Amino acid sequence: MTLRATGRIVSTLFIGIAAYYLIRFAAQVWIDGGLSASNSQLVSWRALFHLGKALGALSAAAAAFLLLRSPLRWRQATCGTLLLLAAPVVAVLPLVGHFTQVDPCFNLGKSQGEPDSCSK
Repeated sequence: MTLRATGRIVSTLFIGIAAYYLIRFAAQVWIDGGLSASNSQLVSWRALFHLGKALGALSAAAAAFLLLRSPLRWRQATCGTLLLLAAPVVAVLPLVGHFTQVDPCFNLGKSQGEPDSCSK
């Protein structure tokens, strides 16, 4: 098997993974009742997790397609390396965003009876 055929097989595998997560993204948006999950964000965090994984898999597929070629040129290698480095960053970014989000009401875990900035 040649290097080019291996690149196409790996790219096809990552495209299949991306399609799976895009379908899960669409299903999660449908379960959530549409695009507007809240006033502050367009889709829910669970849908963003699936979208991030899909974009990461697409980035890895493009990187595999560019890097696994027999006459490798420096432009292809540079672009493929950047895509390969971007794949895990894009896949993990929604997770980081979820854990670093600011509480919109600034109640910081107060109980239901205590006043906060949203109850005024």
